Amino acid sequence: MSRLTKSDKAELNDLITGQLEEMAEAIRSEYEPALREIKSQAEQKAIDSLGIALLVARAEEILRKRSELLIELCDIQDKQDEMLNKPADPQDWYRRHRHNESSSLSYHAQSLLPARTKHHETELLAASAFGQQLNKIERKKQNVSKDILLATMPAQLAAVWESFCEEFGLDP
Repeated sequence: MSRLTKSDKAELNDLITGQLEEMAEAIRSEYEPALREIKSQAEQKAIDSLGIALLVARAEEILRKRSELLIELCDIQDKQDEMLNKPADPQDWYRRHRHNESSSLSYHAQSLLPARTKHHETELLAASAFGQQLNKIERKKQNVSKDILLATMPAQLAAVWESFCEEFGLDP
């Protein structure tokens, strides 16, 4: 019996993974608004579950007020310059009118937020039919790679392909 080469395995892995990714992309495209809503809900749940919701709201309020005060300060400085007949300096205008808003979350909270958001996103996706399909595709991508890696004979590789086609309703 002939043994499988790495290129045989890589070829089938690429084929199956590509088809799974196309399926996942089709689902993501079809449910894009729902996915955006899930991401938004997941971020809000993450903020709530980290216990920083009140701090985030207060920080955002402070940043908004800071921005308003900076704009007011710039207007006052512009009026002073006008009264003193001071020529406008384009660099000074840029410096005074750009309002760099730093993030409202502390560095520590920012470092925790992505993982917590991903956790809640996974939970929310699992509650929806299309999310379950996406999760199934992701699990299959992981498992099929392992199955192909472990295959040593062409018959085993054929079995992986047939199983994939059967599970996702494709023609072999």
